[in-house]
Amino acid sequence: AERAAIALQELRALENPSVGLRALAVAAEAAYLYEHFTGHADAALDEGFRAAERYRACGDADSMRRIQANLVDTLLQAGRNEEAVALGTSLVAALRGTRDLGPLVYAQLNLAAGLLALRRAAEAGATLAEAWPRAYLYGIEDECAAHVALWSVQEARFEVALRVAGFSEATYTQSG
Repeated sequence: AERAAIALQELRALENPSVGLRALAVAAEAAYLYEHFTGHADAALDEGFRAAERYRACGDADSMRRIQANLVDTLLQAGRNEEAVALGTSLVAALRGTRDLGPLVYAQLNLAAGLLALRRAAEAGATLAEAWPRAYLYGIEDECAAHVALWSVQEARFEVALRVAGFSEATYTQSG
């Protein structure tokens, strides 16, 4: 972690407009990831939104959406559930028109988590129902099942929640 912090300081010292917008976006994304994984949510959000804006400005929509999906997760971790749902909703809408369904399923899972945090179980259930078949395609059925288990608890379907949670755990354990 100490070496990563030093590398991040060096990266920030090099930041200037002459290196190009794409390089600045990549640098901001690296800073976002460092701050996120070291538990500094506010700093991570600043860097993440900066990276998303830079990717947008240089025309890299795929990278912009990828970082936005991660930002939804960071917003949830920071307890900013309304903001997470707003960003997640717009991101899912934007991704529905693309051919790459991987980012869509991740965005749907993060959106469902935000909806569950806000006790909006009906919307979360609809989002999870749409995500479930894709989760298998991308090998994240254990994550999707964990969300379905939480949804089942909110719907007072406790037996279903236990079964789905067991499936999630077994699938996760088998995948290594």
